[in-house]
Amino acid sequence: MYRLGLDLGSNSLGWFVTYLEKRGERYEPVGLGPGGVRIFPDGRDPQSGMSNAVDRRMARGARKRRDRFVDRRKKLIAALIKYGLLPNDTRPRQALETLDPYALRKTALTDALPAHHVGRALFHLNQRRGFQSNRKTDSKQSEGGAIKQAASKLDAAMKEANASTLGAFFADMHLRQSYEERQKAIRAELVRLGKDHLTGNARKKIWARVRKRLFGNEVLPQGDAPDGVRARAHISGAKASYDFYPTRAMLLDEFNAIWTAQRAHHAAMTDDARAEIAHIIFFQRPLKPAIVGKCTLDPATRPFKEDPEGYRAPWSHPLAQRFRILSEARNLEIRETGKGSRKLTKEQSDLVVAALLANKEVKFDKLRTLLKLPAEAKFNLESDRRAALDGDQTAARLSDKKGFGKAWRGFPLERQIAIVAKLEETEDENELIAWLASECALDGAAAARVANTTLPDGHCRLGLRAIRNILPIMQNEADDDEVSGAGYHIAAQRAGYDHAKLPTGEQLDRLPYYGQWLQDAVVGSGDARDQKEKQYGQFPNPTVHIGLGQLRRIVNELIDKYGPPAEISIEFTRALKLSEQQKTEKQREQRRNQEKNKARAEELAKFGHPANPRNLLKMRLWEELAHDPLDRKCVYTGEQISIERLLSDEVDIDHILPVAMTLDDSAANKIICMRYANRHKRKMTPFEAFGSSPTIQGHRYNWDDIAARAAGLPRNKRWRFDADARGEFDKRGGFLARQLNETGWLARLAKQYLGAVTDPNRIWVVPGRLTGMLRGKWSLNALLPDHNYAGVQGKAEEFLASTDDMEFSGVKNRADHRHHAIDGLVVALTDRSLLWKMANAYDEEREKFIIDPPWPTMRDDLKTSLDKMVVSHKPDHGIEGKLHEDSAYGFVKPLDITGQTEEEDGNLVYRKAIEGLNENEVDRIRDRRLRRIVREHVDAEKKKGVALADALRQLKEPSDSYPQLKHGLRHIRILKKEKADYLVPITNQTTGAVYKAYSAGENFCVEVFETADGKWNGEAVRRFDANKKNAGPRIAHAVQWRNAEGAKLVMRIHKGDLIRLDHDGRTRIMVVHRLDASAARFKLAEHNETGNLDKRHATDNEIDPFRWLMASYNTLKKLNAVPVRVDELGRVWRIVPN
Repeated sequence: MYRLGLDLGSNSLGWFVTYLEKRGERYEPVGLGPGGVRIFPDGRDPQSGMSNAVDRRMARGARKRRDRFVDRRKKLIAALIKYGLLPNDTRPRQALETLDPYALRKTALTDALPAHHVGRALFHLNQRRGFQSNRKTDSKQSEGGAIKQAASKLDAAMKEANASTLGAFFADMHLRQSYEERQKAIRAELVRLGKDHLTGNARKKIWARVRKRLFGNEVLPQGDAPDGVRARAHISGAKASYDFYPTRAMLLDEFNAIWTAQRAHHAAMTDDARAEIAHIIFFQRPLKPAIVGKCTLDPATRPFKEDPEGYRAPWSHPLAQRFRILSEARNLEIRETGKGSRKLTKEQSDLVVAALLANKEVKFDKLRTLLKLPAEAKFNLESDRRAALDGDQTAARLSDKKGFGKAWRGFPLERQIAIVAKLEETEDENELIAWLASECALDGAAAARVANTTLPDGHCRLGLRAIRNILPIMQNEADDDEVSGAGYHIAAQRAGYDHAKLPTGEQLDRLPYYGQWLQDAVVGSGDARDQKEKQYGQFPNPTVHIGLGQLRRIVNELIDKYGPPAEISIEFTRALKLSEQQKTEKQREQRRNQEKNKARAEELAKFGHPANPRNLLKMRLWEELAHDPLDRKCVYTGEQISIERLLSDEVDIDHILPVAMTLDDSAANKIICMRYANRHKRKMTPFEAFGSSPTIQGHRYNWDDIAARAAGLPRNKRWRFDADARGEFDKRGGFLARQLNETGWLARLAKQYLGAVTDPNRIWVVPGRLTGMLRGKWSLNALLPDHNYAGVQGKAEEFLASTDDMEFSGVKNRADHRHHAIDGLVVALTDRSLLWKMANAYDEEREKFIIDPPWPTMRDDLKTSLDKMVVSHKPDHGIEGKLHEDSAYGFVKPLDITGQTEEEDGNLVYRKAIEGLNENEVDRIRDRRLRRIVREHVDAEKKKGVALADALRQLKEPSDSYPQLKHGLRHIRILKKEKADYLVPITNQTTGAVYKAYSAGENFCVEVFETADGKWNGEAVRRFDANKKNAGPRIAHAVQWRNAEGAKLVMRIHKGDLIRLDHDGRTRIMVVHRLDASAARFKLAEHNETGNLDKRHATDNEIDPFRWLMASYNTLKKLNAVPVRVDELGRVWRIVPN
């Protein structure tokens, strides 16, 4: 019988088994079992932190768009040929490309055109067919709004120019650009003739003669000529704007106008031809419907179309809004400092519900007035960041005076539901506006306003069937106390639901895929033919998805070897528990705290005190007493605390609720007070110590004054001054429950998931601060080599010794993967029995725990286990991955067999945005004339202190300083040198000629061979080659060594693989961190080493002796290297190559 301790991080899983002995009703650890560490990728880009799926999705989307465009173009050409609007032969079709399509599009509106010219104009409509609005996505994307604004500007410009179609407008733009070019040419000719100095009539005469000689009598329109006809984004931070943006509707109107004007001249332009060609050009695929999860309480057993009410309801639904409002109102509690808390009566919460249904939000101050509560009363949902409760958001948005107005709240509920359903389902804005006008009697402006209203996003955890069953109970019935209204949990039970039930009532032999067990937490296709991830669904967070997969593998391996665990204790790292939004907010909070601590450190320096953790904490707690320093007084005594007094021995840090009772050493449980008051309070709550307004050793305490001062403290501290603070603490979960029952979503899901193989009542989640505390108390940090801290250890210990925070004792070595295993053991040992011992062993005076390990030899047993432990690294041998780098390169000239060219600066050329060039690329601009211009400009601007990017950005706009760049410079071609071996050539599928190439990027693997002379040689296999049709997982790559006579394959090594070798007098297991095939060597480090290894390698040897092992192929042979695999339980297996 054993307990399993798990420490699950974003890319690691530490675990340990402890053997159990039953003592009475509980199990206690009596011995150490196996343990280990599993390291795996977190599924995120290390630089950006974004999911790897993001880049794949963007690339896949670009491929689909390109493929669909090419397919649409092919179909359009075929249709135009079919109806005689394009020639059948390729050469005549190519001849049409010389015609100005914008001129054709304008002329087609008024004059008869040859059939092939009409086809050329229609073909051009397909090239850029305009933006088509989708109201469901545009409302959530800021770019959609920017495009709409630009489209409105374009529409206004077309009306001002009296252009009937977009093509006509752009045709005039082309002519205006030609006019500007002619003006520049005339000025240049005047300069050449020496007549540019003339003015008045003389200048007009010579100008007219030169213009006629150069361009004849054709008159071009004047005016500002926009910079091209393409819609270009102007990027400012995260925002984009456009000068103009064509819409699909504009192109469709132009298509209809051209067809109407030309059909009289061409018999083939029939209605059938019109419908077919219009469908090809303007067809838009409907959005793929979002996959909605199943209801938590009453899940559907059929597809969404057959049972929509068994799937989660959108928050925009009026019933979902009412359910949310009732849930919050029934959970409201009132708290008055010193008097405890109480729930609202049903009558009071009904008043709150009515107010929330009638308003967008209701501030807590208004609720106090509504309920006739004193100003000092606080609500449990109230905080510094939350000053109001959200009302009916759907009603608030749709009852806007420019939309439905007051009429919305008078509609019957079923009519409101029908309208919201139409708003959620309809993608086309024009269709929706028409429906609102006809069915809801709204005028055009009001219908457009409603159609563009953004409804509340997201989905409730319940479906409409469950909400319909629960809502009447919450509205009409009282709670079990017969005073307050029935809340969600009570209503769910009375409706016949068990909201805490497991997916099934059975225990399984092994952990299944998590989506199969947690079906209410993820959304899948339900199709048994799909892979499990698609059939059952998966978490969108790749780190959680991968982590739970590795958790399953380790637990199942242990079950196969030792049977199912009797108990499981688990801890999650903070990075894994937080959502992306929470991580961002946490980072913001950390930055704010850093700024505050910097200011506090400066203030401490003024008074000659060090900025150690204790002093910084004192400053923080002092600031919490009041905004004005003159109002900062001891909560217990009322004595003013100046900053000088704060930093003296007179003032102490007090745990508001005794640590022995709570084990809570967080800042939320601390205040500063006079030292003598802290001694008088002893191991009691504030009310227990001073509630009777006692006089202690000549010091009189007044409870009413204490309660008044406590009311000004942060909200998370006020309740600790209540008369029933001890009972309130127990009510909130109590000592043991708070330590062993984390309530985060991941903790709940993990307990439910592991409950498939272990009794859920014997699974608990441990907060991270407990493991840090116990690791230090048992001196487990010292079990790993602390050479990483040798140079700073003294300072670290001095720094940590200055704080009373009981978590700190020794420095955790995070440069050794095995620290995860230590955490796994501490997690396994953290149970109710240990926590009771800790509470009873707390020394309030010394603020220290004195706690013995569970068995005497525990530390020695762990040391022995760590010395033998081999860290398991998840192998990645799949051929899937990035086939090559993103940039496509053209050839300066066709490569010969040696890869040499006549171009001295490079054999490849690529295109890049001008502002993105670096200094080196400026000198590799292919056009030597442009290279000189850009270099001179950059150097001149650099002397003025202008940054490179800003100097290059200036070249995007036309300038008199550079008449050669009449339209500015946006993109430019850059030369690059690259060996032919490192390129992935792309051939024309028709001719077979190589016309571009990509850099190969990382290698898939390196194959090491032993030749007949006994030497080892290696050859890299590119991922592109590994993915060729006939390559397969065992690479059929024609490497030179594979075909050499007498050569045999020694090993096939991928990045992240492990090698066993003899080095420095002992056998070691090392990880391959880099396949440096060009240098014919591997970059190796021991299996347990982690952190920034390049930085550690460069660090002074006395501070960190870590060094890379750079091993050539023959060095590996000398070291007796063999490839190995370390399984999930840390067992080492030799790999035999084939």
